[in-house]
Amino acid sequence: MKVMIVEDDMLVRLGVKSMIPWTELGLEIVGEARDGIEALDIFAKQLPDIALVDIGLPKLSGLAFIEQAKGIYPECEYIILTCNQDFDMVRQSLRLEVRDFILKSTMEIETLRQVIENVVGLMNKKREKQSNDQHKLGAQSFKTLQKKEFMREWLNGNYVQSDVIAKKAAENGLDVQGAELQAWVIQLDTPYRKGQKLLPHDLDKLGYAIENIARELYRESLVGVVEDVRIRRWYILVDQATNHTDPNALVRAVDHYLDYQISMGCSRTFTDLSCWPRSEAEASSCLELKYYKPNQSVFEYEADSQPAWCTTIPTSIVGIEKEIHQWLSLFQFEKAAQSLRMLEQELGTPPYVLPGTVKNLIIDILNKLSDVCGNRESTHRKPDMATANEVLEPVYFQDSLKGIDDEIQMLLAQFGENRLKAEKRMIIEAVESYIHETPHLEMNLNEIAENLKVSAAYLSRTFKEETGNNFTEFVLDIKVKKAVNMMENGMGVTETAERLGYLNVSSFTRMFKKRVGVAPSQFVK
Repeated sequence: MKVMIVEDDMLVRLGVKSMIPWTELGLEIVGEARDGIEALDIFAKQLPDIALVDIGLPKLSGLAFIEQAKGIYPECEYIILTCNQDFDMVRQSLRLEVRDFILKSTMEIETLRQVIENVVGLMNKKREKQSNDQHKLGAQSFKTLQKKEFMREWLNGNYVQSDVIAKKAAENGLDVQGAELQAWVIQLDTPYRKGQKLLPHDLDKLGYAIENIARELYRESLVGVVEDVRIRRWYILVDQATNHTDPNALVRAVDHYLDYQISMGCSRTFTDLSCWPRSEAEASSCLELKYYKPNQSVFEYEADSQPAWCTTIPTSIVGIEKEIHQWLSLFQFEKAAQSLRMLEQELGTPPYVLPGTVKNLIIDILNKLSDVCGNRESTHRKPDMATANEVLEPVYFQDSLKGIDDEIQMLLAQFGENRLKAEKRMIIEAVESYIHETPHLEMNLNEIAENLKVSAAYLSRTFKEETGNNFTEFVLDIKVKKAVNMMENGMGVTETAERLGYLNVSSFTRMFKKRVGVAPSQFVK
């Protein structure tokens, strides 16, 4: 063991060094310091097991040194050297777990030696205990790892004969002879915690906690647990022969104590030990129903009511998918949204299509949406891989279809806005064309609106939005432009007024002067 002496009095240091048989006690002096700052530097480099420390050190007191040294190496034991032993010093020393006190004024070397021997004895006992504990823990951990490895090999189907499995199980401390076994598959509902994605070490700790809760709940009924953190799953084997174990109890306990939501699939019970891989697949198949039933947490196999999975997409669903593709190609987004709701209804009723197959169908629709946006000359946002991942990330199919519907609704809004703008522009152009072709006629807003199959109010509002003028002002502007053009090309004032439908020249003159600022005759000159 290593010893350090922290004392500002050189004579005291020399006396302690020379009078104590350090080698005989199995000790070695590795450092001396005259003040608290120097002591901290040496302490950090040497990490002594025992430190003799004077209280009245310069630069940094002995107690302050001990407090900081404990943060560097907590295992060190301290013996205080002091000239007086006041209550405050004792109280602080106890808080710092100092091992003993030596009064320098009455110090005897034999007393100091005895104190040091006591500290060495205590440290040896502590280290021996730590060594034994580590040895036991190591042996226990090794047995646990062996058991886990056997369980994993058993689950993977590496053992196919029941008698071999029973023998291996017994070697690993598992009594499964005559057991009525059931496979459970646990799935973590979300890979996120407070907005942060769970890392593998987070899942390891969670799995350890889930296993401890399961052992407390089911005790001897729990055969073992195998984890697969890559897909956030744990596989549990329970014995239902003596006491029926309720999987709902584990779901509630994990929610209550760990604040995590899990779902479970449970197989039929089996007695043939070679059936665990098949039963795990059965439990996993039950758990797949979570994709369609998000509000349910436990899915137990029931022979009479267990739905058969559709391994291929039914013809009715294929037809609806084709309709969605067709409507998207024609930019009929409202009809595409209607077909999507039909698809949701078909998928949400038994027999259910396997989730993986549904996700492929969703990817096909997303690809079609992307093609539609890419082929349109517009400002439409093209769905990218980030969008696809957002749509497919949810556990439940309703959320995935909602993601597609959100994309379609966005396209519908953008397309509708562009279509409305185009429609308004067409109305203005149609009215302009009509006025240019029939400038001699009296322009009536109601008649024009009726011919265009729109309301007079809508037409009036459209003119204001698109041109900044009301309908009457708009008509006058066009007539003035035509009048200017006619007179610049040599037409007289009277003929211009007649061509534009005015009953007399004075009416035309008033209108023209008001709009242009001069009378038509002056404009001609």
